Amino acid sequence: MGCSAMMPAYASGCVRHQSDRGRQPGVRGRSPIADGHTGCPSPLSVMYPIIAMLACAALAGAVTELPSIIGPHMVLQRERQVPIWGWDEPGRTVTVGFRDGSVSVVAGADGRWEASVTTGPAGGPFELRIDGSTGHRLADILVGEVWIAGGQSNMWWQLRNCLDGEATIAASDRPSLRWYDANTGAKEAGWPSERPQRSVETRWQVSHPSVAADFAGTAYHFARGLQEHLGVPVGIVHVAVPGTGIESWMRGELLRGEFSDLLKLQELRRNDPAPAGAGERRQKDADGAVLWNGMVAPCAPFAAKGFLWWQGEHNAGQPGLYRALFPALINDWRQRFRLAEAPFLFVELAGFGTRATQPVEDAAWPALRDAQRSALRLPGTAMVCTLDILREYGWEIHPPDKALAGNRLLRAAQALAYGEAIVWSGPQPVAWRFNDGQAEIDYTHAEGLGVRGGGDLVGFALAGDDGAWHDGQAAIHGTTVRVIAPQVPRPAAVRYAWQNNPRGCNLTNAAGLPASQFRSDTWALLTRAAGR
Repeated sequence: MGCSAMMPAYASGCVRHQSDRGRQPGVRGRSPIADGHTGCPSPLSVMYPIIAMLACAALAGAVTELPSIIGPHMVLQRERQVPIWGWDEPGRTVTVGFRDGSVSVVAGADGRWEASVTTGPAGGPFELRIDGSTGHRLADILVGEVWIAGGQSNMWWQLRNCLDGEATIAASDRPSLRWYDANTGAKEAGWPSERPQRSVETRWQVSHPSVAADFAGTAYHFARGLQEHLGVPVGIVHVAVPGTGIESWMRGELLRGEFSDLLKLQELRRNDPAPAGAGERRQKDADGAVLWNGMVAPCAPFAAKGFLWWQGEHNAGQPGLYRALFPALINDWRQRFRLAEAPFLFVELAGFGTRATQPVEDAAWPALRDAQRSALRLPGTAMVCTLDILREYGWEIHPPDKALAGNRLLRAAQALAYGEAIVWSGPQPVAWRFNDGQAEIDYTHAEGLGVRGGGDLVGFALAGDDGAWHDGQAAIHGTTVRVIAPQVPRPAAVRYAWQNNPRGCNLTNAAGLPASQFRSDTWALLTRAAGR
């Protein structure tokens, strides 16, 4: 009997794509979504066509393989030429059809093929048609806005554990909000790999209360707000793993080429406990490149509007290293996803630990925030402040109010990605000077510059050339803050909120957005810490 008599011309679009990992696919035990939300038939109804398809493919000697990110229920970035890729036998012609267009390409010597598909305006559902050695019909494809969300545990932190998580999950029946979670590894450890992989053992999911508890809180609140604001489908590609350093998320070639000393440092760190207050416990998957290889590389070059990032706790205590690696990661992710100068929006580390008692702390958290700020020299970047996110959870490294972080990232996206004239940032220093025994700091994003809750403006500190810090007395004059300290008649430096867990810092603007920490000096930080 010929293959045409054994099976349909193509497999159901709900088939989970083959991975080159050699493991059985699994999605953390998530409950399947009802047919009304996924459009997927039952497993039994697709079993026999799949078996027949694979049998015929074996007879033919070739299959058209897709990465899991190219699958049913995905969201494609609107108004864009987007890459659709996969693998087939070398020299095989593969035809990709979407909406009213189609394009044919030829698989290269390594079997990889890539087609550029025009997505058009937002809408759907549509079908993506792929025909090579075998055929795929990917159903329920939407066109809208796609964002890639990466980092460590604060980006990963799931809705089930967030403030008001139960109510958020109950209201998550949003068929036009889609989720691709690359972290489906055991115990949420991701998929670390020594070599770049083709695919991740996961699939696109449709937002629904039966699955939303596993969604990352910060990115979900961002996506929900964006969908409500724009009225178009939104897809999130989630690549975050708790307890991981920035080096895990960078390409090995980049680390070996530009940051070879890091590899030596990794050997020293493997069995070295983290310094006190330096962040989360270190995991074995914090080695350089392993999560780029296993989770990010399989997603590139999927088209997106921009990036969301919350990471740095693991690298606290290494501000010099982070200052070098973070801009390099931003540039490289943009290149690998072919999104030159795409918005890269990141979260400033929140407060952590005992409320500060000293005017300035030479500590890990403020030093890492300062390293984060260095990335703002790159175009299209924005840092959102969360110094006010902790209220009663001083020792909670995972602030539960992820809606606050997600909504502030959304404001930044509205301004940087969508060109809206809104206030998206808290007050940011643009200039400072010292004269007549005082420091003067000029701020931008300073309309309605004021004190949250009224009262005295706190959080500023002054030092003279001796480097001894004292609490400052601060006052607002228009968009300028003036600071004096009786113990510092000739100030040489001023800092704001320079503590692990800043005490009562209350400088804000009319939009209610807080000011980030800052310093005027370039004095050495963490002089006793490695990696400075």
